[in-house]
Amino acid sequence: MLEELAYEFYSVGPIFLQVALVASYLAGFVVALIIRRNATWSIRRVPYLLLWTCCVLLSTALSFAWLLISYAKADGLLWLLTISIFAGTIAIGYAYGVFAHARSVNAAGTGNFAWIAALPILGLGLVFIAPQQKTVRHGAKWVGDLFGIAVALILLLGAIPTLGWLSDSALEFMARRVAVVP
Repeated sequence: MLEELAYEFYSVGPIFLQVALVASYLAGFVVALIIRRNATWSIRRVPYLLLWTCCVLLSTALSFAWLLISYAKADGLLWLLTISIFAGTIAIGYAYGVFAHARSVNAAGTGNFAWIAALPILGLGLVFIAPQQKTVRHGAKWVGDLFGIAVALILLLGAIPTLGWLSDSALEFMARRVAVVP
């Protein structure tokens, strides 16, 4: 029964799948904001940037799970693959909502601005907004922040060619597989 439901889900088309994934990501994000609306935990800019980078990389890596569709169909596990992908997307959205709320508390003293993180370009504003409570910064803190920024940039910029190579390799593999399978 679940397998037939998964087939129906995929037969609707790719646009519907993309909208459903974005909706599940936003659902996780909104649930995090609702649950944490009165929380006071906060994080500074650089840790937020690193956590944001991790969320981006995890969601990108999760998109490669779609390459397992042919194997899942053959084994009758398409429903499990579908549930796993959507559960992972919801979890990443939830984690990002928690991090955005914590950064909003640090920047504005309240989590009311965390929703900005859901908007692609405006979400970067949470990285650049100065914390509400200024602290005295010393040399070691500056070095740690620069190291954190460098790690985030290396992860993001290093992931672009790696993910491009992986997607090209995966497409070549799928093309060879389709050519062999009657």
